[in-house]
Amino acid sequence: MFVSEATVKTYVSRLLTKLHLTKRTQAAILAHEAGLLEG
Repeated sequence: MFVSEATVKTYVSRLLTKLHLTKRTQAAILAHEAGLLEG
């Protein structure tokens, strides 16, 4: 399976928009606080 870099960037951008975030770091913090990350 192959996913182009442009596709990944589009998905990340849309996710950030839906979550009303501006940076990927904010998404990681939100996921951590929601208990979605191990560790």
